[in-house]
Amino acid sequence: MNKKFTALAVLALVLGMVSTVSADQTNSDNTVTANVTSTVALDVKPESLSYPGLEVGNLTDSSNRSFDGVSIANIGSEYIDRVWIESTEPNTRPFASGNPKAYNAGNFLVAKPQNQTGLAVRGDYDTFHFINRREFEGPSPPNFIEPADDGQLSNNVISGARFGDEWFFFDLMTTTDGSSPAEAVCSGGGGTSANLRIGKVSHTTEDLGTYDFTSDGGPDGIRWKEFDITSLNTGGYGITNSTVTFDFRAGSGTNQTYDILTGCKAAGFQENHIVLSKYNVNYNETSDLYTNGPGGTNYVFRASQTDTMLTPGDSFTVDLGMRVPRGVSAGQVTDGTLTVFAQSDNAAGPES
Repeated sequence: MNKKFTALAVLALVLGMVSTVSADQTNSDNTVTANVTSTVALDVKPESLSYPGLEVGNLTDSSNRSFDGVSIANIGSEYIDRVWIESTEPNTRPFASGNPKAYNAGNFLVAKPQNQTGLAVRGDYDTFHFINRREFEGPSPPNFIEPADDGQLSNNVISGARFGDEWFFFDLMTTTDGSSPAEAVCSGGGGTSANLRIGKVSHTTEDLGTYDFTSDGGPDGIRWKEFDITSLNTGGYGITNSTVTFDFRAGSGTNQTYDILTGCKAAGFQENHIVLSKYNVNYNETSDLYTNGPGGTNYVFRASQTDTMLTPGDSFTVDLGMRVPRGVSAGQVTDGTLTVFAQSDNAAGPES
């Protein structure tokens, strides 16, 4: 009531002033100066997404309110030239725990940036990728797996990179030059060399997939790809020397390419694991993988020219979904978080 009354009073006063203006009165212009301070801010909406009734082995790309993803808007006053995202993960192996709370929803989260004309949106516009998916060693690897036989030390990281109803078994191996302890780290540093062998053929309910990681590959021949591990020298992680493409079975979808980070208990981690990283360029604050790594990890937005930057008031969209692998316990998993980071270019903008 007070706000409405005040507005009417002001309006009446203005009308009264207009009615007393004489014909010979002169007008003068006053200059109003305003200067906007530097602010870097994003608005990410909606603030929450819920995916009830998920089925193992499937991809769900729409939340319970039919939201397909999030809109990322520049609500600050600076031009933004880089945007990247990360999602939460479990700290210890949830598989075979029998506890749905041991899983984290962020570890199932997949992203697909929308291509928008005039903006430097990056990524695969056709395929959902995990943002940073953490995969742990299996508690009891299948007995049909044949580990590598090249005199390398097995870290027992023989498990599956799980994509819905497909698994890709892998074998992470290390050797030492004699100066390191036997429990050599798998980061490729500290006097060790490391290699990651990943199956070319996925394991499904109908197919064993790649199961023989020996040098000759067994009766089916070599059906694995090997990658050298380069040490990042920070955070204890290693990283594949080139990007890793997972070849999905015919008719099941588009192949997916990632940088893979490797972490072993000997390097200070709780459990041996790998991380499939796509849109998180600053994984665990270890390094900017875009500039220091092989280049497979992408920002979701990266611009070098002013006319392609995210200007104040502009926005773009990242589609999101959930890809739940087989073998996840039924029930309510631990809530996850998607975090969006931005870097501004305060030198950008129109000339005054």
